[in-house]
Amino acid sequence: MSLLILRLFGILCILSALVYLFYLFLPKPKASALPVRERRTPSEWGEKADRAERYSLGHARRVSRYARMLADAAGLDIKSVLSVEEAGLLHDIGEIDWCAELLSRQGPFDSDERLLLAEHPVRGQRLAEKAGEIAWSHLWVRWHHERYDGTGYPDGLWAEDIPVEARILAIADSFDSMCHSRPYRSALDQEEALTEIQRLAGIHYDPHLVRLFAEKISLDGFTAG
Repeated sequence: MSLLILRLFGILCILSALVYLFYLFLPKPKASALPVRERRTPSEWGEKADRAERYSLGHARRVSRYARMLADAAGLDIKSVLSVEEAGLLHDIGEIDWCAELLSRQGPFDSDERLLLAEHPVRGQRLAEKAGEIAWSHLWVRWHHERYDGTGYPDGLWAEDIPVEARILAIADSFDSMCHSRPYRSALDQEEALTEIQRLAGIHYDPHLVRLFAEKISLDGFTAG
């Protein structure tokens, strides 16, 4: 009788070990890096970023459309087109709950405030890496303030060292920003904004991409709505 009990106990131990091993190696669902209340689509994140700066409602959507238009015109493959389109929605995500008050007040920024604002692409990259759905889009968020002559931030990249997707996003973001008023300046019309973008070709922006952008805006009459 005692031998039977020992055998049953041994079988139970083996079964328990097998169940434990099965559980141990069973693939576990990955938890989202964002809290449940923060799980949004890229479009919803863009809208939230726009609301943080009340003077720029619709900015993320328009930048996304301009960026897609220019990426198509530049002949990028579909994955790159989609990644820069998503980056357009997420490019200002680093401003949420962080510098909204600063962005919404009147007057120019002092040197300390400019340094604070210059951190938003890095913060945006970290958030976009969690919120984005398409590979690499968070990197275009990081580099959308890099400039063709190397004077941009956060990494001081220049010319071809800046990925083409980030160069596209820089033009799309700047153009739409120029076309809409801010607390510290008035809006330009599309023709004036395009002239300013062209003036800065080779300085802030990729000259080839500027030519493509000007063709789409001037000849095709493209508008992001």
